[in-house]
Amino acid sequence: MSPRSKILLSTLTVLFAIPILLKGSEKETCLNWEKVFPRVDSRLSLEVSSFHLLLVPPSSAMMQSRRSGELVAKTEGFFKIENQHLIVEFDFKSDDPDECSHNCKDQSHRSNFSVNPENAYSVCFQSCKSNAEFRYGKGNFRLPLTFKIYQDETGSIRIDGLRYRDPDPIPGKMAYIFPHYFAGDLVGCAPPGIDWEESF
Repeated sequence: MSPRSKILLSTLTVLFAIPILLKGSEKETCLNWEKVFPRVDSRLSLEVSSFHLLLVPPSSAMMQSRRSGELVAKTEGFFKIENQHLIVEFDFKSDDPDECSHNCKDQSHRSNFSVNPENAYSVCFQSCKSNAEFRYGKGNFRLPLTFKIYQDETGSIRIDGLRYRDPDPIPGKMAYIFPHYFAGDLVGCAPPGIDWEESF
């Protein structure tokens, strides 16, 4: 092998190894977070059940969930430290609280082959959206979300939902509630492969 080929091979090896090393370092940082909590010194990818939370110093946050029935689109927010707690806030918006788009895609794919899938989807979607608007009295929601992450007496890290309900519900209708409710739930490290594509 020529010297030039060796240099190229070495360079490629380093470039491919960097993401693996970063992922390993990220995981180690998360596993050791209890020791430095509530400080966030480097990127932390966290998980609470099917809910995923990304913290990036000095104050950026992002959340998402891909579980059916608890879908949350990638949403940017921020975090701050208050009284040895971590406060994480998001300005969450939703125009599909019943996950009509997701559920109707599944139904249209499973529909009878004699039915046009596009028509099946359209009928399902309109019906689903109408039912949601009847229950809530509106189709668009904006929720200020606040989560508190704290350490309990055993050193475990937990999360509470402080604000998670529509602050402006329609009188006589149901109030929309964020699909993830936390009350002392354990916070763990997210598994590898979570796609963040963060813009910060």
